Amino acid sequence: MAEPRLPTVASNVDTGQGASSDPLLVNGLRLTADERDLIALSGAAQATAHAGTAVGSARMPVMRAEVLRALCLRPSPTGEISLRGARVTGPVDLAALRVSSVLRLLDCEFTEPIDLTGTRVAEAVHLTGSVLSGLKADRLSVAGDLVLAGVRSTATVSLVDARIGGSLSCTGAAFSSLAGFALNGRGLTIEGSALFDGGCQVTGGFILASGRIKGTLSLRGAACENPEGCALDAERLVLDGALLCHDGFRASGEVRLSWAQLGALQATGAHLANPDGVALSGQGLRVASGLFLDTPAGPDAGSRFRAEGLVLLREARVGGQIKCTGASFTAPTGSTMAIEAGLVEAAEVLFDEGFSAAGEVVLAGSTIAKRLTCNRAMFHNPDGVALNLDGLVCSGRVFLGRTFAADGEVRLLGAKIEDELNCTGGTFNGSAGTDQVALRADGMRCDGNAIGT
Repeated sequence: MAEPRLPTVASNVDTGQGASSDPLLVNGLRLTADERDLIALSGAAQATAHAGTAVGSARMPVMRAEVLRALCLRPSPTGEISLRGARVTGPVDLAALRVSSVLRLLDCEFTEPIDLTGTRVAEAVHLTGSVLSGLKADRLSVAGDLVLAGVRSTATVSLVDARIGGSLSCTGAAFSSLAGFALNGRGLTIEGSALFDGGCQVTGGFILASGRIKGTLSLRGAACENPEGCALDAERLVLDGALLCHDGFRASGEVRLSWAQLGALQATGAHLANPDGVALSGQGLRVASGLFLDTPAGPDAGSRFRAEGLVLLREARVGGQIKCTGASFTAPTGSTMAIEAGLVEAAEVLFDEGFSAAGEVVLAGSTIAKRLTCNRAMFHNPDGVALNLDGLVCSGRVFLGRTFAADGEVRLLGAKIEDELNCTGGTFNGSAGTDQVALRADGMRCDGNAIGT
């Protein structure tokens, strides 16, 4: 059978001496049979030719990294550089290149890291379903989407100061690293949305600190694990849309949102576990609408929001509700503080309908525009303060009733409530200390009704 002609290679690869007339050569490199077959077939034909060959299989056709680089040196007449189902051997050095075509490397295995440091891609980059040995893409600029859906990487994926003109899709991907963070997107700018959903797993730490995302950031159903450190670092992230951490999201290690700016935070039913430290660090957090750390109602009610470790929201500013309805908060080992939310500003705060806190809850000095509701809630810190509302300013109503229960002291020293304080049906058991005070309200002012138990 005659060898296939390779017009794509001959017309689009710069040999340094004009276009090659030899279909067996690319940039002076003599092609192997696997490489000739991979280049001759389109992406769809590659998929058909290698159907049933699993990524990582010994039967995968092999392409050398230097051949792939040669294919990227000049644009393709089809508008894309396509490779599917191949094992690429050697370091893939595409650093600082200018790629004018779509780069589509699907279901491939890369035996060494891909280097896209400082590379400029005029279209999109697709690595869907590929197995990586790390990705170096600091300062990468992609005009379209960067698609890492279904990718598995066993070394760091670095996107420090990268710019993506479309969206970043990591749906169903798995990133891990034994040394350093698994996924480092410090300073990353995304014009669209960032998707780490569909069971995406990040093992070894995930950084989005100081980044800018104009769409949404979805971690629905994702898992971030770094139990000895920070599972998700999004400190000072600017996110125009919502941060979605529901539908089974879980984090082992600290989730850091200090001084971030978010359109909304939706963590309904999430599980944040850092039992020896801070589960959620949100000091100075700015949220344009609602902050939801709650348990879903209805058929999904079994997915209770749980935070094991300190939740820190001091000086947070929330345009809508802080909703913790039905949620569970547990102070870290060796501490008695479950929630520290002093000096917070919010329209409403809901610690109600099955809410429970094992440890002190602090809202001291906070400003609430409409209401604070703690009906049907349990605050448990029997050796100290269960609920600290000292200096609270509420322009509406405060509810501490309807089976509200506090095992520990409730404090309202110097609080100002403009409408109503309603404790009907509440239980104040006080602390187990020497004075066993149940409620301290020295200097409290209530301009409306104060209704006792």
